Amino acid sequence: MGGGAVNDHFPGASDPLLPTKRDGDGDEDDAGASAFHEFDGASFAGAVFNLSTTIVGAGIMALPATMKVLGLVPGLVMIVLAALLTDASIELLVRFSRAAGARSYSAAMADAFGWWGRRLLQVCVVINNVGVMIVYMIIIGDVLSGSTSGGEHHYGVLEGWFGIHWWNGRLFVLLVTTLCVFTPLACLKRIDSLSYTSTISVALAVVFVIITAGIAVIKLIGGQIPMPKLFPTVSDLASVWELFTAVPVLVTAYVCHYNVHPIHNELKDSTQIKPIVHTSLTLCSTIYITTSFFGYLLFGESTLSDVLSNFDSNLGIPYSSVLNDAVRVSYAVHLMLVFPMIFHALRLNLDGLLFASARPLSSDNRRFGIITASLLLVIFGSAIFIPSIWDAFQFTGATAAVCIAFIFPAAITLRDSQGIAKKWDKILAIFMIVLAVVSNVVAVYSDAYKIFNKESAPSNAWIGESTENRSSWWLVDTYDLYVIVHMMLHELGMSVEKVPKIGGGYNYQPKQPFIRYWNVDLWQKLFSNDSVVAALQSLRGVFLGYMCSNRELVGKLIELLAKQKASYTVAMSCDSPNV
Repeated sequence: MGGGAVNDHFPGASDPLLPTKRDGDGDEDDAGASAFHEFDGASFAGAVFNLSTTIVGAGIMALPATMKVLGLVPGLVMIVLAALLTDASIELLVRFSRAAGARSYSAAMADAFGWWGRRLLQVCVVINNVGVMIVYMIIIGDVLSGSTSGGEHHYGVLEGWFGIHWWNGRLFVLLVTTLCVFTPLACLKRIDSLSYTSTISVALAVVFVIITAGIAVIKLIGGQIPMPKLFPTVSDLASVWELFTAVPVLVTAYVCHYNVHPIHNELKDSTQIKPIVHTSLTLCSTIYITTSFFGYLLFGESTLSDVLSNFDSNLGIPYSSVLNDAVRVSYAVHLMLVFPMIFHALRLNLDGLLFASARPLSSDNRRFGIITASLLLVIFGSAIFIPSIWDAFQFTGATAAVCIAFIFPAAITLRDSQGIAKKWDKILAIFMIVLAVVSNVVAVYSDAYKIFNKESAPSNAWIGESTENRSSWWLVDTYDLYVIVHMMLHELGMSVEKVPKIGGGYNYQPKQPFIRYWNVDLWQKLFSNDSVVAALQSLRGVFLGYMCSNRELVGKLIELLAKQKASYTVAMSCDSPNV
């Protein structure tokens, strides 16, 4: 367990890929030495943006939904507490690594637990990062090229702008993104080389925050936003259990530990790592708090698990479609620039798993190129051919992430191979492990329940006269009249949006890019009569909650529509539509 195991030169034990000003041990080859003379060390600002980019990924979009579960006050408090806990875990990791002379996370694990500790850490990083990057690529494809679910195609930004063409299809867009964006950035060996793209990435996250906050403030001034829920609604045991489903999102919101050592090793002044971590966590906490507050304020109880999906509808303000596209495009580019930061740690740890006794990766360009190309190919192929892989990584990703962020730093502290742990350190370590285990159990149980419940849903999710006649089956799990109208037009592949009238009120009109498919006669028959809209509004209250078993309510709605157009039929499932 001693330090000898730590200082061995193997891929993954000596971060970064290229030596830094402190690498004067003479073990690097001539190629590495020449690279050393060309690199003068990373700056404070560059390190802050690199660490912040590692933290702020796709998780930012899930945080507003935690406010809906926890309420505004407890939700914001939990975001701050998660940041403080992450800061404590990184401080423990850096302190015990320094005492052991470990220049990487895997080396610190090796010092505490031997080779199996190193291997376990590397496996977790590989599982977590591969899953995260596949999800990133899937989201980028969805935003730019659209997605199809339940037989319905949700148009992407490029399809909305230019129509459907081969060159803005999912395959071609992701191929161009991989070749023109991911590949050049993935070929950079130093993590400090990504500081400029990291700055842009953080700036794009700030753009999203500014747009969301601006829209919320405008609607707040106009009196269009109701009072948000400040505290959770607890009515039974099930509602108490639901509160814990927000824990995994919050616990894993700040995971960046696998890039702390590479950033630390490239600094001009290694003593700056502590203020760098503090600055990054403060910056990310500010982004998280602002996003959560204004995102939940803007969409309220209609906030979806991925708030980006809420930006696919009319926001009730001028230039709504422009702002929607700005949010979606900036987020897609943000993920493109986060990708290489996650990829850096993935490549380093995978190389350590496969070539533990080989020379440093920085001095073997052939191995570097093969690993880089292979990983990009696997991630690209998975995002194209296995889009449902998200479900699988809800298990592996959540488990690996909490191990990296809390369980492993806490275990290193409790092991205390260097004899430097204080009593408070061990108490904190025990608390971290308990929290991580509980959040893991909750995440796995929650995901398993949703998946298995989804499989058994057809027995009670569809409403109709018989299994042979699905034309009268309706989804009634909804919270807004807009969703109901959207469902009415589902069979024609159309969608509608609410457009504010001058002087108050709303008009319903076709939503782009569906305008080219619009049947004007059908529109006039169904929605020109104000009494129809009024009748639908009167039914809105009964639609709150899961009412799929209420045949009488469904019958009333079908009867109402039949009066306007007897031949109009729809077929729906009880999955929430993407509107």
